[in-house]
Amino acid sequence: MIFNLQAQTVLLLLRSFLSGCVLSAVYDIFTVMIGNTDTPRRLRKIILSVLLFVCDFCFCLLCGIVSLLLMYYSNGGFFRAIIFPVMLVGFISFRCSLGILWRKLLMLLKKAILKLLMLLSRPMIFIIKKLILLYHLTIHKILDKIKMRIESQKEKRALRSAQAEQTESSIQETEDFVHVGKSAGYRKTGRIKF
Repeated sequence: MIFNLQAQTVLLLLRSFLSGCVLSAVYDIFTVMIGNTDTPRRLRKIILSVLLFVCDFCFCLLCGIVSLLLMYYSNGGFFRAIIFPVMLVGFISFRCSLGILWRKLLMLLKKAILKLLMLLSRPMIFIIKKLILLYHLTIHKILDKIKMRIESQKEKRALRSAQAEQTESSIQETEDFVHVGKSAGYRKTGRIKF
């Protein structure tokens, strides 16, 4: 019975240590795949810091779930305080030893994935460039002609309204002249009174 209890304790410590190592590897995947945070653009820094915060939050949730599941399956749901320090030791030891090689491997994998994506996206970029060129050659010119026609119609309307105002003002001046002439003694015929 004592041997069985000691075996269970050793197994619990080993599981805790290995789960700490696995969590360290998962955390390295999060941080390496997010990318560089030393970019010169301020907005990109903000976006990356928010993304890093979200990934850290998800990582903490993952750690909590793993710890609770480890306690449930290893101890039948009983809480043992030794689980968390041993997980922390596993996390730190993996990060300081195999984690260095793991991060280098992840960086190589990330570069390979980015190169593959660039290779696969080149045809799409080519097609998009050709579509933009087609737009500029056809639709853009048509839209420019429509804009020019609308502007010329506006100019014609403005010219017509200016001519109408000028005609109206000349009619008003003529009426004023006739009115002034009546008060000065002109007859309806337009002759001067003697």
